[in-house]
Amino acid sequence: MSDPLRTLGRDPRGIVSVCSAHPLVIAAALEEAQAQGQLGLIECTCNQVNHLGGYTGLTPAAFVTQVKQIARDVGFPEDRLIIGGDHLGPNPWKHLPADEAMAEAREMMRAYAEAGIRKLHLDCSMGCKGEPVALDDEITAARAAELCKVAEAAGDDAVYIIGTEIPAPGGAHQELTDLEPTAPAAVRATFAVHKRVFDAAGLGAAFDRVIAVNLKGVFNCTQAVAPAMIRQGSGVILNASSVVGLDGNFGQTNYVATKAGVVGMTKVWARELGRHGIRVNALAPGLIATEMLTSMPEKVLDGMIKRIPLGRLGKPEEVANAYLFLASDDASFISGEVLRVDGAFVVGT
Repeated sequence: MSDPLRTLGRDPRGIVSVCSAHPLVIAAALEEAQAQGQLGLIECTCNQVNHLGGYTGLTPAAFVTQVKQIARDVGFPEDRLIIGGDHLGPNPWKHLPADEAMAEAREMMRAYAEAGIRKLHLDCSMGCKGEPVALDDEITAARAAELCKVAEAAGDDAVYIIGTEIPAPGGAHQELTDLEPTAPAAVRATFAVHKRVFDAAGLGAAFDRVIAVNLKGVFNCTQAVAPAMIRQGSGVILNASSVVGLDGNFGQTNYVATKAGVVGMTKVWARELGRHGIRVNALAPGLIATEMLTSMPEKVLDGMIKRIPLGRLGKPEEVANAYLFLASDDASFISGEVLRVDGAFVVGT
């Protein structure tokens, strides 16, 4: 059987994936993956699970044991199970000076690698004590290389994600008074800086196993499905952007760059594929009532809700309904558009 980690993005259906340490969430995700005949990717963050136990009390080895036991309980085949680490970096210790925080992060990474977790998202973009909230690509890449070297020492079969796929755990904790849009070219710059730093650190072989830098997943999926849609003369492609990809957000350069890149690709593909009867659109959600947001401190969450003119968080089903509309025949003459689902959050700030 081919290594499922090396083939991610080639199946146009995608896979079932969740980032959670909650047993009920993990079980539900694996049951869904089983029903779809798909791989199941279960991830945890460095805040949830680390060598000191994280806020769940689980070490990486204990997390792996828990996930595999749940897989057995629901009848999910272990050879279709992928266990990953998300946002692995110094974030839980960012209140410490960088040297101390990175020492903890290295121990955390060693624990992840030794536990057999092979899909590793390297994220050292958040500043530590006395540093800017968001670090530049040079520092981020150098610290990511430190963690990669630790993982490689435990074995050379891991695959890596670089960049910031979603906002840092808990989201922004400071008042946002300025918006700085970032050009999609920043994604290419991030990739180039990481490649140069990894090569200089003797990690070129490891960098060849970088399977995503945020935009790559969107590109790979479209590349996979477009030929079939062209042959049949029709199709609908829906991408996931964000309101920050349209208007920027303080302290989220990497994330904003990728979501702006999704907007750009959406508009290009709408032009390129339209003659084949293929419509391409994207959604730009705002603040949605998911576990990531609702678990934030109440004071922080209340402050964010006050900046939404409709006075509440969006519901996941409202995002789903927007996707359903764009996929339906009711939107048969809509292409190249980015639909906000944000309660006027952006224009209200």
